[in-house]
Amino acid sequence: TDPKKFYEYSLDETNINGVDKAVHYKSSLGFDKSNGENLINQIDSYVKADSSVPEKIVETVHGTRYRYKIPVQGINGECRNVIAVYQIDKGNVIPRLITNFLE
Repeated sequence: TDPKKFYEYSLDETNINGVDKAVHYKSSLGFDKSNGENLINQIDSYVKADSSVPEKIVETVHGTRYRYKIPVQGINGECRNVIAVYQIDKGNVIPRLITNFLE
């Protein structure tokens, strides 16, 4: 997972396009830019685990999308599901995170 997607978008309360996600991550799980590495590590660990199975796979004109429902433990002790969608672009083999949000 590219940390830039989280630090400059999903956890950035000053980014007009990501402010809603940032507010939800902070209020629901206690994550912000100062501790986002914990969130990213939990998502990465889940997706990379041998037992990990996407809840949905969709073929698009751009590539194959894999949607995961990931239980994440917040630094505030709360547990919530994060939806993370990865895509393997046509002609490529490396998945990239295209969106993430709290369920």
